[in-house]
Amino acid sequence: MDMINNLPLVTDFPSRRHWEAAVWEILLERLTTVTSAPELKKILDFLLSPHERHNMVFRALTASRVKSGIGFREIGRELWLSSDTISAIKKSFLESEYKSSRSRGHSKRAYTIDTRPPKKKMSTRMFTGAYTTASKKNH
Repeated sequence: MDMINNLPLVTDFPSRRHWEAAVWEILLERLTTVTSAPELKKILDFLLSPHERHNMVFRALTASRVKSGIGFREIGRELWLSSDTISAIKKSFLESEYKSSRSRGHSKRAYTIDTRPPKKKMSTRMFTGAYTTASKKNH
C-alpha cells in the first residue's frame, strides 16, 4: 500500500507532536490522490479501527444534524449521545477541529477545597470479636 510507504522517522523531528503533524500532512496529501471509493475504503479500513470508524461516523452524523437545526435532545435520542458530546462536536464543527469535552475542560477545571468538619470515626469495637462476644453473653 503506497499510502504508508516511506513515512518519516520520529527521530527526524524535534518532538513527537511535530512528527505526528508532519505524518498527518503526508497522509492527507496522499489521500488526495485516491481516485476510487473502493480504494479509499481499503485504505481507511486499514488505518482505522472499527471503534475509530464508529466515532467518525457519529461525529459526521451529529455535525450534520446540528447543521440542519435539529435540537440536542432529539439528536441525543436518535444517536444515543449525551448533550456534552453533542456540544463538543458542535463547538468542534464551529472551530473546525474536534476536541472532547474532557480535553476542553482540562485546563479550565477548578477544584474546591472541602471546608466541612471531618466526620466522626466509627468505633472500632464494632469490628472486633470482643464486641460480638460480649453481646452473646447477655443473651
